[in-house]
Amino acid sequence: MRCSQGIARRRPGFDLAPGMHYNIAFPGHQIAMPPPLVDGAVPYTDGTKPTVDNYARDVSAFLMRAAEPKLEERHELGARVVIFLIAFCRHHVPGEAHGLGAPASKGPRMRHKPVSPFPMP
Repeated sequence: MRCSQGIARRRPGFDLAPGMHYNIAFPGHQIAMPPPLVDGAVPYTDGTKPTVDNYARDVSAFLMRAAEPKLEERHELGARVVIFLIAFCRHHVPGEAHGLGAPASKGPRMRHKPVSPFPMP
């Protein structure tokens, strides 16, 4: 994005070679490529100002989408997996009852007194 936006007015006294264009982002500030983006080249239908900055953002977003077409699907799947793991782990953590952070019970409630196999004196 920076190279496409680096076209600017050259500073006074800067000598430009024939057929070259001034670009602040390019080493030596000279590049043979003419400015790829210019203000007002493409009108927006939603009222967005047609500026080089907006064009560069749109081009960058398009290139990202073209490079990673399944990115949104992977993010959605990742969110689902995280939610599942949180829910699964909260219900299966030893020492917690029902995953609510309450102390674990000491065991099942017994209706009768346990009988020891060894007689007590």
